[in-house]
Amino acid sequence: MNILRKLSLLTGIALFSLEAVYAQLALNKPLDQILTQYQGAESGDKQVEFALQMADYYMFKSEATRIDIDSAFVFIKRAEKKNNELHSLKWREEILYFLSEYYYKVGDINKGKQYSIYLSNTIGKLKSIENQIQIWHRIAFILPKRDTIGLTKLNCFERITALYQRLNNTVKVLETQMYIADVHLMQDKFDLAEKEFFQLLANYKAIHFPNLHYVYNYLSVINNRRGDYKKCLHYSLLCVESMEKTNDKAGAVNLYSRLANIYHELGQTENCIRYYRKVFNCPISNPVDFYTVREAGLFVRELIALNRHKEAFSFIKTFSNEHPPADYYGKASLARTFAYYYNNIHNQPVAEKYNEQMIEFANFLGKYNEITGDVEYDIGCYYYEKKQFANAIIHFKKALFEASHVHAFTTIRDIQKMLFKADSSGGDYLSAINHLNQAQLINNTIFNEAKNKQIQEVQVKYETAKKDLDIRFLTEQGLLQKTQLQQANNLKNVTLVSIVLLLLIVALLYNRYMIKLRNSRRLERHQKEINDKNESLQALVSEKEWLLKELHHRVKNNLQLTISLLHTQSKYLSDQGAIRAIEQSQHRVRAMALIHQKLYRSDSLSHVDMSTYIREVVDQLEESFNHEEQITFHYQLAPLELDVSQAIPLGLIITEAITNALKYAFPAGYQSDEQGGTINLSLTQVDDENYQLVVEDDGVGLPEDVDLRRQGSMGANIMRRLTKQLGGIFQVETKGGVRISVSFPVIKLQPHHAHLS
Repeated sequence: MNILRKLSLLTGIALFSLEAVYAQLALNKPLDQILTQYQGAESGDKQVEFALQMADYYMFKSEATRIDIDSAFVFIKRAEKKNNELHSLKWREEILYFLSEYYYKVGDINKGKQYSIYLSNTIGKLKSIENQIQIWHRIAFILPKRDTIGLTKLNCFERITALYQRLNNTVKVLETQMYIADVHLMQDKFDLAEKEFFQLLANYKAIHFPNLHYVYNYLSVINNRRGDYKKCLHYSLLCVESMEKTNDKAGAVNLYSRLANIYHELGQTENCIRYYRKVFNCPISNPVDFYTVREAGLFVRELIALNRHKEAFSFIKTFSNEHPPADYYGKASLARTFAYYYNNIHNQPVAEKYNEQMIEFANFLGKYNEITGDVEYDIGCYYYEKKQFANAIIHFKKALFEASHVHAFTTIRDIQKMLFKADSSGGDYLSAINHLNQAQLINNTIFNEAKNKQIQEVQVKYETAKKDLDIRFLTEQGLLQKTQLQQANNLKNVTLVSIVLLLLIVALLYNRYMIKLRNSRRLERHQKEINDKNESLQALVSEKEWLLKELHHRVKNNLQLTISLLHTQSKYLSDQGAIRAIEQSQHRVRAMALIHQKLYRSDSLSHVDMSTYIREVVDQLEESFNHEEQITFHYQLAPLELDVSQAIPLGLIITEAITNALKYAFPAGYQSDEQGGTINLSLTQVDDENYQLVVEDDGVGLPEDVDLRRQGSMGANIMRRLTKQLGGIFQVETKGGVRISVSFPVIKLQPHHAHLS
């Protein structure tokens, strides 16, 4: 038996993914769920939607009976009624589609076509070209392929082609043209269909479309129906070669089955089995397609032909457990296979059981299906074995109708032979001779010696080309392996060189590390030595600082002792000039003692804060004179630290200047204003390097016998010498009091570290 009709239909669908029914709204929903939604729908729109889902369920359910189809019709009419009440256009196309599908299913072709025309009339109102194409597709898949009157499947595909041309979609145009050629094939217009497929082949090659195997498959089908097995085998081999080259396994089951069936019809069992193995090495989904169940049965028959009964039984048992058929076609085909197996191993009781199942399932099978032809043929053989020749002839004729429909010449030949036997056994010799002549005619026409030789030549050419391809492939593989080996050797060499370089780098890095480690240790030793020396020097510095502080302390004590001695000496003198001289000496010594006191009490051993020091000197002088008049001191002292070498001379100058002001500026009874006398003392910065000391009073000025501007004045001489020691300029002004100013450069202080712990 061949499977031409199935492959002609399914390969196109596998290629272009166009479903035969677009309006299946709830295919995967269980019935109770859809029914609950339908009964609970509140809005009219939802009632229409769920009614159509119920219709869809019954219309396209597996093993749908006339009762199921009529149930679908009830829900279609409910949806139509509710939609009309709503005056809605939303579900109009769906309802028309279902009505057309219903009437075609129940055999009312006229009404089915009428609703298809109604559906086509709605297309003009659609603005979108894509929506127009979708409706035309729906109509096309409803209409019978062989119908040539009125609106036909061919008309629909021609309209779709024109719409795709408007969209400039070349691939879709070619896809639709393939459907047109398929229609011509189904109408037995083989020459026209072949011409169209050749043109499609050229067009696909022009746009470099890789999947040419579907076109090759159609060309194989055409030549199979013509009975030209040479071309049929040629195109089928090209088909499989293209599929394997592009690795497009979407239609692998169908295309491998196609080639296996051709080898079956040619009687080449080994080649047939080889391609059936490829079929069942492909993934097979559940629920299994009934044609795949049929292929499994044909594979079993080929194995039994080579006496591989155990392998045949193991295969069909495993297959039926993993992929149990869900429809009558699959169930009938599986029962037929088990009956054939058990009959061949002479297990008649079990074979009888499966034959009865096959006869029961046959009542549910429709026309125009190869499985129907297979089952009717085997039922005829069953009745023939039981010598019920009249029943056998009835079923053989049904099988002959199905085989003639798809031009299955080998099947027709086998049926004609069985009809010859049945008629002969029944005594109808004239009819028997006629059937025998028909069988011999087919045999002589299709399978004569010349044609068998041509078929063998095609097979040899294909095998030779395949071997050449395999040799070229092996050569390329050898070159590739050689290249890979060379690359591996190169990679190995590069790896070895890289490892050597890496080891050298590691050695260099290790050497650098060791050098750095040695340097680090050397630096640590040096640092330790430096730290030890620093600690030693710090100890020496601390010791020297302590000694220096002790020295300042002792100098200060000695100076205090000197002051005490001078004070004691002054008590034994009666000469006022001598007493004043001793007092002045005390002031000078006290000024120096104050500096040494500040030095040993502070952290610094060489720097003196002049603003603090000047205030303390003035305070001591003010206390020592104990002036009756109120004298106010005003200070304007810039923040300044001086080295002790400058601080002592400046302190003595201040002592002399304040002493003169306290002695002479404000005699007894003098009062310049209600506030008393004022002495202004300022130490300001003149520029970046020079400072100026000013001592100014608003007293009566110096007595006539005291002139600080003359060289003979002792106080003036002391201040001048001290100013010279500072490297400065000494000036005296006597207008409205005395103003003494000393401008001097400041020695920049060096950072010192003389701090106590």
